[in-house]
Amino acid sequence: MIVAGAGIVGLSAACELAKKGARCIVFDRGQAGREASFAAGGILSPQAETPPDSPLLPLALKGRDRHISLAEELLRLTGVAVEHHRYGVLSLAFSDEEEAKLLSLVEAQKKLGLRAEMVPGGSLARIEPAADPRAKSAALFPDDHRVDNRRLLEGLKALAQSRGVEIREYTALRGLEAKDGRVVAVATDTERIVTPALINALGAWARQLAGDPGAPPVHPVKGHMMSLVDGPALRHVVYGNHGYIVPRVDGRLIVGSTMEEVGFDTRVTAEGVARLIEIATGIAAATKKATIAETWTGLRPATPDGLPVIGKGAVEGLVVAGGLFRNGILLGPLVGELAAALALGETPAHDLKPFDPARFARR
Repeated sequence: MIVAGAGIVGLSAACELAKKGARCIVFDRGQAGREASFAAGGILSPQAETPPDSPLLPLALKGRDRHISLAEELLRLTGVAVEHHRYGVLSLAFSDEEEAKLLSLVEAQKKLGLRAEMVPGGSLARIEPAADPRAKSAALFPDDHRVDNRRLLEGLKALAQSRGVEIREYTALRGLEAKDGRVVAVATDTERIVTPALINALGAWARQLAGDPGAPPVHPVKGHMMSLVDGPALRHVVYGNHGYIVPRVDGRLIVGSTMEEVGFDTRVTAEGVARLIEIATGIAAATKKATIAETWTGLRPATPDGLPVIGKGAVEGLVVAGGLFRNGILLGPLVGELAAALALGETPAHDLKPFDPARFARR
C-alpha cells in the first residue's frame, strides 16, 4: 500500500498499516516530517481551540486521548521520549469582550462534562507568574496537553521503519492511475508502482495529486514561528494576544503564529517576526529580554469550511486524510490510523461523515 506524504498523518498511517501486516511505501517530496508537522508548536488543545458545537470536538478529544497512549508506546518501542506533558492550557483575556467569550466557552465545556474554569486576574500570578499582569482573567483547561512535535515525528519515523515501512524521501508522488473506477497504480518521476490502495496525506499539497477526479480543496495558510531562549519560565501553554507560547523542557519558548494567505510562499519576513515578538511580549513581558534562537514558517492545510477531509476518495482504493489546519499535531496520529483502517477496508472507530471529502462535490 502507498502513502503520499511523510508528515504526522502519513507516518501514523504507515505505522498502523504495517502493524496490521500490510507492506507499505511512503513517499515524500522532501525530507520526512519537515513540513507543517515540523513547523508546529505541539499544542494538544481541543478544549481551548474547538467550538463546543463543532462536529470536530469529539474527534479532537479522541485525538488528545490517543497522544497519552502513543507517547508511552513510542518510548517503549523506539526509546524516543516525545515530552508529552499534561500541565494544561491557559487562555488570557485582556478586554471585556475576550473575557465574555472565554466565560461562555468555559460554561459550554462544563455542560459537556469537560473540565474548565475561569481564573480571576488577581489569581493568575499564582498559577503562571510570568503571564502579563494586565490580563483581566484567564480560562484554564487542565486536561489539554502539549508535546514536542519534532520528537514525535522522530519517534513515528523510527517506529515505521522498525515495522518494515519503506520511506522514500525526496521522491514526489506525482499522480495515481485508475482503471474502472479503482486505483491500480501510482507514479513518480521515474517509475510506476502497482497498488490497490493510496492514502493522500500530502497536507497543503493534497490538491496537487494528478489523476484524482475529486481532489480535495485544500489550500496553504502560512504561519510564522519563533523559538526563544533565556526567557521567563512558563508551566502552561499560554494563549493570548491572538497567539500563543509553548514551553519546552529545555527552557525554550515556542511562539506562534501568524495566519497568512500567501500561497506556497515560505519566506521568513521581518513583518512576520515582528508580529511574533508582539505576541510574545503581549503574553509575557519578560520575553523582551529573551534571545531569538530560531525562526521558521509552515504551511497549514486548510479547507473552505474549516473541517478536515477524512474518508474515501472519488475512486475506489483512494483515501484522503488531511485538511487538519491548526490541529495537525492534535489530530494527526488518530487521523492516520483512521485512514489506515479505511485503506484496509475496515470500519473506522469514529463517525467520519462530517469530514467526508465528497461534501465539497455535493455543494
